[in-house]
Amino acid sequence: MKLNHKSTIFTKVKFNINYNAKDGGHVRYIASRAEKDIQHIGYMGDRPRSTGLFGPEPDRLPSLKEGIKLAREKDNRVSWRLIISLREDDAKLMGYTERKDWEDLTRRCMSRFSRAVGIEEDKLKWLAAFHREPGHPHAHVLVWPEGVRRRGNLSAKEMKEFRRGIAQEVLGEYRRELAIQKTAARNAMLDTVKEAVQDIGKLEKRMELEMQAEDPIGESFPPRFYKDDLDELHKKLTYLAEKMPGRGRVALKYMPQEVKEEVRRIADFVLQKKQMEKPLKEMEDNVRKMARIYTYSKERGDEAWQKAYDDVRDRVANILLREAAGIQQQNTKFIAGADKEKIPRSTYRAAFRVIEKERLRAEAQAELASMRAEEKARRQEEIRRKRDMGIEEERL
Repeated sequence: MKLNHKSTIFTKVKFNINYNAKDGGHVRYIASRAEKDIQHIGYMGDRPRSTGLFGPEPDRLPSLKEGIKLAREKDNRVSWRLIISLREDDAKLMGYTERKDWEDLTRRCMSRFSRAVGIEEDKLKWLAAFHREPGHPHAHVLVWPEGVRRRGNLSAKEMKEFRRGIAQEVLGEYRRELAIQKTAARNAMLDTVKEAVQDIGKLEKRMELEMQAEDPIGESFPPRFYKDDLDELHKKLTYLAEKMPGRGRVALKYMPQEVKEEVRRIADFVLQKKQMEKPLKEMEDNVRKMARIYTYSKERGDEAWQKAYDDVRDRVANILLREAAGIQQQNTKFIAGADKEKIPRSTYRAAFRVIEKERLRAEAQAELASMRAEEKARRQEEIRRKRDMGIEEERL
């Protein structure tokens, strides 16, 4: 909605004194012009004997005879003749198209006039008529004070106050609509900014999760392992070393089947230690959480966890093979005296770091999968909404 910035509202105030007879003639003029308009647009059938005159009371329309009599017999020498006019396109734009609209507007403007000149509304008498003039519809008003003495000319301050009041009344609904549109536009802009900030935050979070899933970084330190744990693991590693081939690459996939089975049993032993319980349980929870995003089947969840556990176990198995290879080399500094505990202690710590790393990876993957699932659901909902809107538009 856009108003023409040139002469949107025209207001004229003319002061008269000692012109009771001429005021009566003015009433006849504005009434006769209004009557022609009324006849032209077919209002005569709705308002029998209507002259087009109206006043402060919406339910009481004065006759032409009554209006002329009031103007000629007023007890005050002062009167004002007002014209309130709008461009026709602006009047249509703001909804001032019917006589009733102009009657309501004029009554509001006369209330503004009362405030501008400092005369109480019940001390002002007035008659008005609406002229549907092509290009500039307008209202004529004859107004005079009753029981109040004052000079006729309006001061510059009074005139400014009156015109400001008319502008506020004329543009009231339009200004409210602009305020609503402004608020809506502002809120839309803020929502867009919020969404952009949220999108940036989500993007940063996604990148962080992707990096964590690719190469997890944690701050947890390995727990303490006791001497009994170390001695038992050393025995198992020594037994493993005896079974391993004396040459070739030290990796699980290159080991004989007998060695694979043995090292996996030792890996299970390590993973079942109490110190490994918490990170392993958290890893399992995240793996199952990620599986639930795609399926509610418990069997699928069990399969996902078993696969993740087997992967961790084989990673630990590779650590065990490397340590057993050290024992196999008969390097005395690893097996003599107090140094005998170094291999199993480092093995336990390395196994813990593997679990912790996989726990962090599973946590990042689960959160990333949840984020992707939410984004997919939003996209599908948006597609469905647009499709529904398209179907509705076709129906319309």
